[in-house]
Amino acid sequence: MHRRLKLTFFFLILITSGSFAQNYSIPVDSWIYPAIQQLQTGGYLMDLSPGFKPYTRREVAKSLKNLQDTLRMATLPEADKWLIAKLDDEFSYELSLVKAESASPDTTFTGGRFSEEVFLNLAKGHYAPFKYAGKPEFRPTLRSEFGFSFGNDLTLYTDATIDQTLKDDTLYSGSTKFGLDALHQQAYLRYSSRYMDFTFGRDYLSWGYGDNGSVLVSPTAGALDMASLLVRTKVVKFNWFVAQLNPMPEFTPDTANYGPFGPAPTFGKPDPPANRYFTGSRFEFNIAGKVFVGAYQAAVFGGPDAPIDLELINPLRVNFETAANEKKASNNFVGADVSVFWPKNFNFYSDLMIDDWQVDHKTRIDLKPNQYALNLGVRVWQCKLVCGN
Repeated sequence: MHRRLKLTFFFLILITSGSFAQNYSIPVDSWIYPAIQQLQTGGYLMDLSPGFKPYTRREVAKSLKNLQDTLRMATLPEADKWLIAKLDDEFSYELSLVKAESASPDTTFTGGRFSEEVFLNLAKGHYAPFKYAGKPEFRPTLRSEFGFSFGNDLTLYTDATIDQTLKDDTLYSGSTKFGLDALHQQAYLRYSSRYMDFTFGRDYLSWGYGDNGSVLVSPTAGALDMASLLVRTKVVKFNWFVAQLNPMPEFTPDTANYGPFGPAPTFGKPDPPANRYFTGSRFEFNIAGKVFVGAYQAAVFGGPDAPIDLELINPLRVNFETAANEKKASNNFVGADVSVFWPKNFNFYSDLMIDDWQVDHKTRIDLKPNQYALNLGVRVWQCKLVCGN
């Protein structure tokens, strides 16, 4: 028994000794992304793809190390140095691992992270119809995080929050059980190598450009339960994913028509819940670290008790062929985006998406017009005007 306690204690020390493992995803609503965007507008950290998120802690640390190796930090404007120092402090542990690996390429790291944070919040409503207006109420918040890296390539991670302050959040996407509001933010297994990442589980996804998410995936969508593949080279990146969305009644890919999934709902009886799936693929081309051009396609499909359709999730499938031949009932999206970092301290970006994309207008469903979403923007980094050299 005494030996078992020693082994348990040794295991706890092992999993808590490393502050972070290397390949944990950074949630897309983190402060880290605006900081990186600001630095990229100034011409730094351009090896981080602006159009594919989330980043992992490892790849941000590698980008920071490359920046330190290629620039004389003392000559940078004060605001740039402040942002870089802030990121260096956040990723200090990963930077130490990356530097050790660079000095000795055969180095292998195995370790993990376990953390618990508990807060007690005092809440009281301000309006008469508010549920908790009568008296103050303590609402506990518990955040639990566990991760483990097996060598440099395989990562297991989970992050969950029980937060009673979420009771009044209209965008809350978690669940309520036993009177507690819980949100399972991330839970995935990831294999990483030099040229690819494969992720299975719950993680974030964002394509394209914009200060508040992209036109395809809302910034309030949260994490997706999915399988995802990212293939990368210095010039080209490719991402494919298939995700399962929450079931819902009366669902069709084209919400104006119930027909593709059988007869109309029967009055007086609940409609059968429909399984929903979301899939897509995107290419991005990096031109000299100044111009990033992307193109993507995606589709939502499903139905009552519908399984995953292997044809629709095929990463080599083209939406045009599916829509033109009308073999599958799906809502197709196509889009393109571009981000230009020129001249220095300027970033011009644009993202165009076509929803309900139709091809030949031969059927009644095809007569529905396309819907367009366009995102245009410019970022200007005025550090030199403010702080000088």
